[in-house]
Amino acid sequence: MFVRTTRFKIKQGSMSQFREVAEGTKGQVAKMDGLLQSYSCVDDSGNGVLVAVWESDEKAKAGGPQAKAVWASIAEHLDGEPQVSEFRTVVALK
Repeated sequence: MFVRTTRFKIKQGSMSQFREVAEGTKGQVAKMDGLLQSYSCVDDSGNGVLVAVWESDEKAKAGGPQAKAVWASIAEHLDGEPQVSEFRTVVALK
């Protein structure tokens, strides 16, 4: 298992547009080979994190171009560049 987190900030006043565009990416995300689960969480001030759980590091790397396309589709609603972290040691707690 491999986990990638992406921290991001939504531009002030863009929350509803972000939500609409993000909902529209579900079909694209569902087609990513090896993506087990993906959660996008945003607090009231627009700080967000995407948690993507992949079968393997290799599948995550292969899905990179698709993931970049999804981020590009919502970029106009973000304040700054998303910050990515990768985790190769994963322990399922439930």
